[in-house]
Amino acid sequence: MTMPPEPAAFTVYPAIDLRAGQVVRLAQGDPGRQTVYGSDPRAVAERWLAEGAAWLHVVNLDGAFGDDSAPNHAALRAILATGARVQFGGGLRAAAGLRRVFDLGVARAVLGTAAVEDPALVDQALADFGPERVAVGIDARDGQVRVRGWAEGAGLTAVDLGRRLRGQGVTTCIFTDVARDGVGAGVNVAATTELAAATGLRVIASGGLAGVDDVHRVRRAGLAGLIAGRALYEGQLRLAHALWTASLDWPVTLTGHGVCLRPPRADELAYVRWLWSDPASMAPVGGVHALTDEQAARWFEHMVAPGRPTDFYCLIFDAGTGEPVGEVSCHRLDWETMTAMFNVKVAAARRGRGYGRAALRVFLDWYFNRLGGRVMVDDLAPDNTVGQQAVLNFGFTPQGNAAADGFFVALTRERFNQLYPQGGA
Repeated sequence: MTMPPEPAAFTVYPAIDLRAGQVVRLAQGDPGRQTVYGSDPRAVAERWLAEGAAWLHVVNLDGAFGDDSAPNHAALRAILATGARVQFGGGLRAAAGLRRVFDLGVARAVLGTAAVEDPALVDQALADFGPERVAVGIDARDGQVRVRGWAEGAGLTAVDLGRRLRGQGVTTCIFTDVARDGVGAGVNVAATTELAAATGLRVIASGGLAGVDDVHRVRRAGLAGLIAGRALYEGQLRLAHALWTASLDWPVTLTGHGVCLRPPRADELAYVRWLWSDPASMAPVGGVHALTDEQAARWFEHMVAPGRPTDFYCLIFDAGTGEPVGEVSCHRLDWETMTAMFNVKVAAARRGRGYGRAALRVFLDWYFNRLGGRVMVDDLAPDNTVGQQAVLNFGFTPQGNAAADGFFVALTRERFNQLYPQGGA
């Protein structure tokens, strides 16, 4: 049996698509729907490197279409002169072409049409250069492989091609959903994950990236990486935010002070629904919030699986008995100020035993000292005097005029670490 390769770090690849030496993007691979983003590929490469990119994904579109590639090869040399680690594809259909780009300094070459039509070339490339330097691009529409710049069908499915390639020794592929590429329709995580599971390949997702939530979804799905193109160039995604999300240490299990915090499993959603519908537990925060089955499923997807990189939710468990006793979370994380809003709630029957304070101490230690948060804020209901006193006793400070603005509180990282020098330990 062919074993899957060892997992590698999740990587975000800014894309530099070249046509006639210019940086462009094509909508759904259509050369008639081209947007030009720059005439200086080296400057674009330097921009992404300055913003933290570890790799660049460079594509010779003219080579893929069978057109003159000389301007793009000149652009590739200029990009490589920056010292960038480049994954390069487009028009590589012979061993001589592979050797030429490796001699230029390309770190990994991507075979496309040639991998479909010439299996012997794949074997030779793997033998000559090794699986870490040779990847294959699998481009598909509705699950069917497309070749020659996506203009023609290949007569086989993406999964069938992936299985053949893995059997030949390929370890990494780039999967592009042609229908989504360049239009910001969202990454096809389901099809990409299916390909990875069915083949054992390390799969880099491509096509349709709409924003940072897609980065989070692809990472949570266990995929190897993500190619970012139009969303970066048009401002729907900042590379710094994508890289931060790619390195996010979540989900986690946090313990200390007699409690254990972790995101709920699907079978524990019933407890969340019970907690929110219990009048005594919800009275301090404005009353019950009962969820229908559909609402509960949407909430679970939004907050837990896959969740969002701005919202973090955990149930609180008694560390001794393993029983759930409440919830703690933060949401609306602002990456510019690293400020979020928090919530902590203990079931009415479990109050008075220190669960809330313990959970807040453990959770805030993670938020400030592992996630990198700077400030945590909250606005409490005006009549929630018990909650107001509890957060003040914990160390939060009032903000603004309570009578005019409501009861707003804040806690900085510096103050938390002064009050709790051992953090959550």
